[in-house]
Amino acid sequence: MRELSKGEVAMSSSATTHAIELGTVKDVAAILTIHEKTVWRWMREDDTFPRQIRLSSACSRWDLNAVRAWIAGRVEVQQ
Repeated sequence: MRELSKGEVAMSSSATTHAIELGTVKDVAAILTIHEKTVWRWMREDDTFPRQIRLSSACSRWDLNAVRAWIAGRVEVQQ
């Protein structure tokens, strides 16, 4: 199994093990080249935008692969 990079956590099921890359709102904003406030607005206004994963009452992270997949889906729709 490969070594996990920073921000990745191992998730396992009975059949496979895969890594989920978690990121902060700042990371999501950087991927999308938008302001952090826009991430939160899109969460409120767009039901298709990936939801945060609450790790605690004060800690939220996003699955960055889900964010990238959301972007890819938006690009496909526009083509």
